[in-house]
Amino acid sequence: MKRDMDLCREILLQIEKSPQKVVYNFTIVGYEKDILKYHCDLLKQAGFLKRSSKDITGELMVGDLTWEGHEFIDKIRQDTVWNKVKEIISKKGLPMAFDVIKNVASSVMAAMTQGAIQGMF
Repeated sequence: MKRDMDLCREILLQIEKSPQKVVYNFTIVGYEKDILKYHCDLLKQAGFLKRSSKDITGELMVGDLTWEGHEFIDKIRQDTVWNKVKEIISKKGLPMAFDVIKNVASSVMAAMTQGAIQGMF
């Protein structure tokens, strides 16, 4: 199964919105349970989720975000940043890997911050 970074981002955003530490029967409209489970497992392996499992009925349960998960989603939360990150990665022929995304997002945010700071003076 191919990793879908747009889906990974959406999973993190959805879990972050939840007021519960464990989200039972986790779903995202338009995605099958097996695809969601696979991507939640990847996010857990990457250290972004505390839990990803199925209960005895086969429903997906996901745990809260880890510190690293919060840090990652904070960098790509804004659609403008996320779209720019994807554009840069595509143009440069870089892999859509978590570390690459984090580095590019940090650069995009630094450029945006620098422009905002310069515009203040």
